[in-house]
Amino acid sequence: MRRAPLLLRLLPAAAIALIAACDGGTPGEPTRPVHLTSVDTLRPGEIARVRGSGLGSLRSLLLDGVAATELVARSDSVAEFRVPSMRTCETDMRVVQLSAEGVAPIGTVVRVSPSIALRPAESRVLTPDDLRCLRLPAADEDYVLSAANLAIPLAAMESERMLVSVRRLGTGDAAASTFAASDADGARASFPAHPAVTQVEPAMSGGAALTGSYSPAPVPFDPRYATAVVGDTLRFVDWLSAKPEVCHQPAESVPSFRAQVVALSGRVAAVVDLRHPLAATYLDPAKLGWLRDAVAMTDRLLLPTMRSLFDADYTPPRGGGGRFYLLIGSMPAAFQSFAGYAYDGPLPTVTLASQASCPRASEMAVSMISAEWFAQPQYQHASWTAGLFLHEYAHSADAVTSGRGRIAGILGEGLASLAEETAGRIATGQAVRALHSRIGSDAPVGVHGAAYGMWGTRPDLGPWQSNGRYGANARMLLFLRELAGEASVDHGRRPTLYQRLIHAPIDWLYRPAVIAHVTSTLGIDYADLTDRQALASVTAGLIDPGVVHDLPRYTAWDHAERARLVGPLSASFPGRATRRVSGDHTLAAADGAHAALYLMADGQRGVSLELLSMAPSARVVRLTRLR
Repeated sequence: MRRAPLLLRLLPAAAIALIAACDGGTPGEPTRPVHLTSVDTLRPGEIARVRGSGLGSLRSLLLDGVAATELVARSDSVAEFRVPSMRTCETDMRVVQLSAEGVAPIGTVVRVSPSIALRPAESRVLTPDDLRCLRLPAADEDYVLSAANLAIPLAAMESERMLVSVRRLGTGDAAASTFAASDADGARASFPAHPAVTQVEPAMSGGAALTGSYSPAPVPFDPRYATAVVGDTLRFVDWLSAKPEVCHQPAESVPSFRAQVVALSGRVAAVVDLRHPLAATYLDPAKLGWLRDAVAMTDRLLLPTMRSLFDADYTPPRGGGGRFYLLIGSMPAAFQSFAGYAYDGPLPTVTLASQASCPRASEMAVSMISAEWFAQPQYQHASWTAGLFLHEYAHSADAVTSGRGRIAGILGEGLASLAEETAGRIATGQAVRALHSRIGSDAPVGVHGAAYGMWGTRPDLGPWQSNGRYGANARMLLFLRELAGEASVDHGRRPTLYQRLIHAPIDWLYRPAVIAHVTSTLGIDYADLTDRQALASVTAGLIDPGVVHDLPRYTAWDHAERARLVGPLSASFPGRATRRVSGDHTLAAADGAHAALYLMADGQRGVSLELLSMAPSARVVRLTRLR
């Protein structure tokens, strides 16, 4: 058989090669690999473009693991796709990773519109629906989420109650730049005065009373009380060792002790119990400069402070020539850990008692001061010590002014703490909008300042409890004075809020009765009071003074500088959450108290909040734009 020519035999192979070339490109050129270089900012539901090379063979795109739809290659270098919804609750400017199979991912950001719009100094009550996905913009704006507990306290010691729990959804672009609060504890901070002491004396028991009317000319236990000078030795009734019947024993037979005057200024005298093992520490005048300065400061501020707080016509008890004696010695057995105690023994058998009820009383104010505390150099500061002395005297002024035979129950420690802050403003000539930086060595330092717990830093302390709530009580009382029109230390001769409140025939240890009386006197609902006081607290010092607004506020003090140093404007403030990472937060507070979470601006980063749970009642949750 004859074979076909060679050319004819090669035609089928050539045809196959030609077909292959037409289908796959130029003979010998491989398919170009996909390489991603950039992508548009992502907006869910909109079309975006991705750029790179080899995109003609791009078959799928993933955005944080979620597939893009409507993917179309416009050229080898550009492809378009529709941006999917990647999260149920999205965050403005969140970092997103875009990837394709076998290709190194690239980063971009997603933009979403805010779910709420507030002006500076505008606040809004949030519902559960608002918090399903609360989106804040990536803008230079500061916000605070706050929650107030509207329940009326009934228990002697309440516990915190969950008000709202949220998930914070950050941008995810870097490690946190600020300290994040991950739970209720994270939103707390304390700002101790110098020295760092939080105890003065425990609250008085419900049965503590000073009964009877004061004498116009009381007979002193020691006739030299009114005239003693430094170096003199006086006799005092030993109320701690005596029994109640001591009140009716002859003066010469009652237990007594000797105390030497070691510092004196006007109507304020410090004496040391000569029985105390540390008495010699207080007998060297060369080492008592701090005490003399504290006594002089107390004397200078005592009457102006008590007249601003209690009664414009306040006068001291007549006993001892109206002097205030500070008895340095041993504290009562139950109070060994405290720096001071308002009386020189357990009530009612104390020197301040009326002679009508206890003939051995001298009808003068005497406070016990711990010899152990003040023998230590770290506590020998005149300004701090004067604050303590004024705090203790305020308890006596309360008992004397009320005339109802009992100190002011749950308001007692708050009033005494207000005496410290009021004295500080008087000493520095700051009647209103006072600056903490101006409280120097010549003015009392608040042992328990009325700013304690500001910005939601102590949600565990309700303002209506009596036992050891000094600063928390004082902050509520300071706000009540704001509502009553006496934020200034000089508020004229009209009756003080204290006078308007204190003569009511109620049980001052029964919280619902006290709250009902206070709110009725001021014409405000309890829930509204709690909400307004919380709002004033969480915004203190954080609103630009040039912004006109009607938010409640504290005007007695200007908290702006403290907000910068130790408050929410400080990056280390524990109640401030980062916008960069996500985390869970629970805002819980005691009855009448509040908690807060600060969401401050951090460059071009948004943040979103997603509701986890919310208390069904007795709470108000707010979002407030600060700036």
